[in-house]
Amino acid sequence: MNRFLRLAIAPLVLAIALGVTSSAFAGEAQTYMEGKQTELSAVLRLSKTDGSRARKLATLLDGMFDYEKLAADSLGSNADSATPEQLTEFKTLLRKLVRNAYQKNIEKTLNYEVAWVSDTGGTDNALVSSTAKPKQGEAISIKYKLHKVDGKWLVNDVITEEASLVNGYRNQFNKSLKNGGWDNLLKKLRTRAARGQ
Repeated sequence: MNRFLRLAIAPLVLAIALGVTSSAFAGEAQTYMEGKQTELSAVLRLSKTDGSRARKLATLLDGMFDYEKLAADSLGSNADSATPEQLTEFKTLLRKLVRNAYQKNIEKTLNYEVAWVSDTGGTDNALVSSTAKPKQGEAISIKYKLHKVDGKWLVNDVITEEASLVNGYRNQFNKSLKNGGWDNLLKKLRTRAARGQ
């Protein structure tokens, strides 16, 4: 797995570790994230042989992310050069890549202790800050950008140690598009999705 992908998948994976500490004055967005943490933890306790485990995990993750905004923010003006069919495939592949990455790496962080630090923002946008600490080593700073869509909180970016998930994707996609256009980008994303990366 390349360095960028490790950075990209780390934030939410760390946040769903089983040990969680919460602030007594959590805001609405933080409460939402903590609730999702509880749901994800319950799924993680299921046996890996349970046929519904992967499906339930995918459903929960899909319900947390605003893939539309993630796609738009990571593409920027590059979306203008794509056909409707290319954009549709891109969004489908992006969803698979994010889902596969988190599902594959979620088990690696079960022993991290997560502490919810703060919730800042307004009624429709928020930044939820947390830390994740392994048994040995320093705690990692993780921040979640959320906004409301149809009255529901959704995550639209994750920032780990000041490294933005959206910015990382944008840099990667820009490079692929510059080197071979949309055919090149989609080919690479198809390959990664097929490999479960």
